[in-house]
Amino acid sequence: MITETNSSRLYSFTTNTFRASKSTLFAFTLLELMVVIAIISILASFAAPKLTRHISKANLVQVHSVINQSQAAIEEYLLIYSRFPTNTELVQWNKPPATSHHIKSVHIVNNKDTTGTLKITLNKNIGFDIEHHFLLTRDDKGSWDCSSSLPHDYLPRHCLSTANSN
Repeated sequence: MITETNSSRLYSFTTNTFRASKSTLFAFTLLELMVVIAIISILASFAAPKLTRHISKANLVQVHSVINQSQAAIEEYLLIYSRFPTNTELVQWNKPPATSHHIKSVHIVNNKDTTGTLKITLNKNIGFDIEHHFLLTRDDKGSWDCSSSLPHDYLPRHCLSTANSN
């Protein structure tokens, strides 16, 4: 305790004066909470596009499974009948039918002898604004070429993008 006399007044300072009592509550101010919310919002704005991209890629995994199933069914049909199937024959042959809530349709676009093109149209719910498609073309040597209207970043390595780069 410090005591000092000045102009006939007695001043007393104790170290206990600045201690907080046990019943005092500490809380965040409105400004502090707003700053934290702003920081979280900024971080979320950076993470959201990456999250939607990963969700779209995960949805495409199921589509690729249907593509592989359809190609295998066509190859099996070719081995037995020595010709490319029609749409009706593909639907009857490919049992269980290659369905997915991400796929709008599976069509044979053109077929001639042992060559043909399989077109798989995607729904909009896969994570893109417009309906995209995969074109799988089998040549007379038995190799498959893949092209798609999807951006290049979303495609497997063996598939080419026909999307505009703009």
